[in-house]
Order: sequence, then C-alpha cells, then structure tokens
Amino acid sequence: MLAAASVSGPADARRLDRARPILERQAELRETVRAVLDTVVFETDWGPPELERMREGFPDAAILDRYAARLAARQGRDSVALAMTRRLVRRFPEAVELHRDLAELIERVQGVAAALPAWRQALELEPEHEPTFRAALTAHREADRLDQLLDQIERLREIDRESRVLAEFQIELLHRLGRLEEAARVARSLEEQENEDDGSDGPPPGSGPASREIPS
Repeated sequence: MLAAASVSGPADARRLDRARPILERQAELRETVRAVLDTVVFETDWGPPELERMREGFPDAAILDRYAARLAARQGRDSVALAMTRRLVRRFPEAVELHRDLAELIERVQGVAAALPAWRQALELEPEHEPTFRAALTAHREADRLDQLLDQIERLREIDRESRVLAEFQIELLHRLGRLEEAARVARSLEEQENEDDGSDGPPPGSGPASREIPS
C-alpha cells in the first residue's frame, strides 16, 4: 500500500516514484472491481448465485466474502451478515472498512450501545476519517457516551499533537459536553500552533479568536 511505504532517503523516494503509477493503477482496478460487484451482486437476479460460485472458486478472496456479508444484510439476514463480518474482522483486523461494517451490523442486531467498541476501533485505525468520526459521534451521542469518544480522541491527540483534524474533533466533543472553557483552551492552543507554523505573531490587535460553529 502506498500509505504504508517507508521512505528513508533519495533512493527510496525514487523507487516510490517509480512504483506510484502501478499502485495507482491497482487502486483504480480495485475501484472498478467494486463497481462491477455493486452492480452484479445488488442489482441483478443472477448476481447472488454467481457470487457464491465465485466464493467457492476463490475461497481466500476477502472482497467476495465482504460482498456476501453485505448481500446477507440487504436480504434482511442481519445475524448471518454479522457472523460473517466478525469472521472477516478476525482475518483482517487492520481493515477499517470491515470494522465500519461490523459497527453498523451490531447496531442493527444488538443495539447502538453494543456497537460503540466497534466504532472506536474503526476510528483507531483511521483517526482523521471524518465519516467514521461522524458515525461514531452519532452512536456515542445516542448511547449517552460522548465522554468515551472524547477519551479516545484525547488519547489519539497525545500520539499526534500536530493533527488539526483531531484537535477539531476534540473541540467539538468538548462543546457538546458543555465543557466550553476547555474547548476554548484547545482552540487557543491550536491557533497558537498554527501561528508558529506559519511564522506569524498571532492575529492583529483587537481581533478575537475565530468562531467555530459546532454542528447540532
């Protein structure tokens, strides 16, 4: 994967540049396969039995197993889909999309509170992914557990103090929890960090901190 490449010097950078077109073509091919499977599996009558035939021929193809689980969910067989997705997560624990699938299925089968760990695990794997954060926020709010999500975001910020995205997530959660002074401190710290990064001395005299609109 491109994101996992380690570049330690000019030679590595040149190798990465040479590999980039191949990696991009592979990503395009994966998207094409997904688009074809979306159409075949979910929009044709012969797609589901054909999917099972392909799974028998390619038993180690994770993408086919994921589509089988998604198909089961679309057919209303949520417990079957959940069991299949749990098995996939055990096989591929670093696949963030599987953790999102798992969280959604647990919500449907067992309720929103039971899905919170799965949402947090998905966010753990991709901390700055806005859609995952929004889904996790909705679930934690419905379960009245925003404090648990805040604890995770604050821990992730300790690991990556430079992340503006995580800082904004933290500010939003603090606002939602009514901890406005703490939110203001984090906002000021973020502004100071950005001023240091761009070499400025801060906002002009008399200008207040930028307002941050918090979604409802």
